[in-house]
Amino acid sequence: MGNREYQWQLREEVSPLGKSLSKELGVMEPVAQLLINRGIEDAVEGNKFLYPSLNNLYSPELMKDLASAGARIKKALQQGEKILVYGDYDVDGITGTALLVSFLQKQGGQVSYYIPNRFNEGYGLNVQALKKIRDEGVNLVITVDCGISSKKEVEYARSLGLEVIITDHHTPPPELPSCLILNPLQKDCPYPWKKLAGVGVAFKLVQFLLSEGRGEEYMDLVTLGTVGDVASLLEENRVLVKYGMERINWSPGEGIKALKDVSGFAEKEISSCQLSYSLIPRLNAAGRMGSAGQAVELLLTDYPEKAREIAEMLDKFNRERQQVENGILEKARQEVEEKKLYHNKAIVLAGENWHPGVTGIVASRLVDLYYRPVVLISLEGEEGRGSGRSIEGFNMIEAVSQCGYLLTRYGGHEQACGLTLPRENLEEFRMQLNNLAEEKLSPSLLVPRLHLEAELEAEDISLELLDQLRLLEPFGQGNPLPLFKSDNLEIEDYNFVGKNKNHLKLRLRGKKEALEGIFFNMEEVKDSLDHRQVSAAFILDDNNWGDFRTPVLQLKDFYFTDYINRGGLTIVDRRQLVKKDNYLRSLVLKSKTLAYVNSCSQQKRLVRVAGNTEKLLCSHQGSINQDILGDIEHLVIYDLPLEHSKFISFLRDISVKISDISIHFIYGSQDLKNNMVFLQAFLPCRSSLVKIYQVIKAIAEKEIIDLNRLRISLKELNGFPFTEHLFKKSLKVFEEINLIKPLPRDKGERWAQVSSRQVGELSESPLYVESQHMWRELEKFQTLMLEADKDGLISLIFEGEDKNLSLQRDSS
Repeated sequence: MGNREYQWQLREEVSPLGKSLSKELGVMEPVAQLLINRGIEDAVEGNKFLYPSLNNLYSPELMKDLASAGARIKKALQQGEKILVYGDYDVDGITGTALLVSFLQKQGGQVSYYIPNRFNEGYGLNVQALKKIRDEGVNLVITVDCGISSKKEVEYARSLGLEVIITDHHTPPPELPSCLILNPLQKDCPYPWKKLAGVGVAFKLVQFLLSEGRGEEYMDLVTLGTVGDVASLLEENRVLVKYGMERINWSPGEGIKALKDVSGFAEKEISSCQLSYSLIPRLNAAGRMGSAGQAVELLLTDYPEKAREIAEMLDKFNRERQQVENGILEKARQEVEEKKLYHNKAIVLAGENWHPGVTGIVASRLVDLYYRPVVLISLEGEEGRGSGRSIEGFNMIEAVSQCGYLLTRYGGHEQACGLTLPRENLEEFRMQLNNLAEEKLSPSLLVPRLHLEAELEAEDISLELLDQLRLLEPFGQGNPLPLFKSDNLEIEDYNFVGKNKNHLKLRLRGKKEALEGIFFNMEEVKDSLDHRQVSAAFILDDNNWGDFRTPVLQLKDFYFTDYINRGGLTIVDRRQLVKKDNYLRSLVLKSKTLAYVNSCSQQKRLVRVAGNTEKLLCSHQGSINQDILGDIEHLVIYDLPLEHSKFISFLRDISVKISDISIHFIYGSQDLKNNMVFLQAFLPCRSSLVKIYQVIKAIAEKEIIDLNRLRISLKELNGFPFTEHLFKKSLKVFEEINLIKPLPRDKGERWAQVSSRQVGELSESPLYVESQHMWRELEKFQTLMLEADKDGLISLIFEGEDKNLSLQRDSS
């Protein structure tokens, strides 16, 4: 459902450790399985994960050069040297800058900061800024979230008499700058946790410099930068973000408090996932639409009024960013659609003077729409500056580096890149990137994946489970919100909610339990959902109404489990549906529908049920004017078909006439019982023959039977399925076994009861034997139509194979 199809990837292995880990930790088995999915296999590690402790933070001194860097900073503080923190314009650099500046100010240091302009200077150290910094009398520069690739710039700084300490977390190049470097990714750095964000590396430096405490007062900043940089939330980052979230929620500084207010979280608890679309975009908007220094000032201020003023400014920047972003997105989508670029395995788009501060965001949104690597380039003069975003299975920086001969500069990682190139190289770059994508991306890699962690029965879903799942917070990179799968859910009810009616609210039922579901930003539903069976992929959340709290499934995707595609036909298997009339009515309301019924009375009743609309046609056992079928979209097999060949012939005629029709099988066990009663009115059986014979004996006068009187008596006989067809067939059976014989024609419609000759067995009547054979065949066909599994149903109706079919219905 939604914008595109997903590949569902469920972890097939359910670890045998689950039960024992569940008991040792005192958690439910699904929670234990999630821990195992995250590499935790014993209770010691499980407790560390569920209950993060500051005691689990690593010693800062384990990081290479950190002790030396700390000593140099202490010297600068003692001697009153001017210190400058050189940051980056994204939220990792902004928070890291604010953290170091705040700490050094508290230590009495002469400290300032510098963040380069995203548009005029770009990322990292640059010689013009370093010269200006030195001219202002600065002695020591400490970088945050940048510098690891700035070998030439550091040499230039040293030539000016500037000392540089680099704190960074990006992958080091082969040749490093000649200065003190704090980066856990250095080859000879023994620091155990390699996935700190830039702000995390700066925090380890502060931890070392602290005379007491562990730096809890800075963990809110560490959290914003770590989550904003999409760093892994495992190991040490988990501890930092866990404690940082507590500060953000319960004792935020003035800047973060004001930012929460303008983001709609005043006096509300916020989660790590919610940071990514609330506080973090507003901090990033400063560097995209204004000056990143404004965001640093917000995080440094202790004055509520100033904090509120800056927060409102950042909120304004964010709205402007959204407007610019949407404008570029619309132009980009239009070009993709008009040129059919979605057929390419990589999309490269360029536009004149597109705002370079949002090209990365727009590229991400295009990836969401088309699920292909995307590079978006802003052209200005003879140069283009762009950002790229990738998908699973395509290493963006590796691909871009292979196009390096076309680029002025580039950088990034597996999932994202930044680059500049001469305008004249644009078309060749587009061609080369697509060639690389053609080599690397198979068709299956161009379908997004949903990684499902476990299967849950509807009856497993509870508030207790939800509360235990929240022990796994904070969620994010490396520790995603658990995505579950549940099968055999029936949609009992649904409606669209929200201001734009674009959120699908559902009531779902498992075997016993009813559950609430919500699918945000759902496109218009093409198929009827009434009483459909689905498998759902969802995140477990809750609804709170005052003191009333219930679990809710936040759906990410679902698919119907009651249909099969056969050629162009869609087979919808809803056998045993209870509310058949409601289901039929829901189809008729939307599309022209043909209902297959077994009787004229049923036909008339369904027309009334549907409201006497022209959108419902009925076929009585396959009879229909083929010329009026052109716009039929749904065929509903309302009654259990009576007979094989006639029904199959009808289906084949329909499928030839309408190649893309949906066929809904909605009959159930009661229909089989109804059919047996129906057949009793047409095929002589032992019970009906016995009843007729009893009436004959009761009304016969001198062995002569008045047939009109016999008809009337049988019609008045309670529970007897009288039809003229059955009446005549039954008399024929009696004649064949010498029970009665016709009188001469001049006696009129009267029959003589025969008693002088020996009466035969029913098995001696050819008509009775034929009727019993027919009865068995019809009952067999109908039983199979009712109880065969889905593959058996397909075989029966399309291939005519009714032998050796399983009577076990498919549980899915």
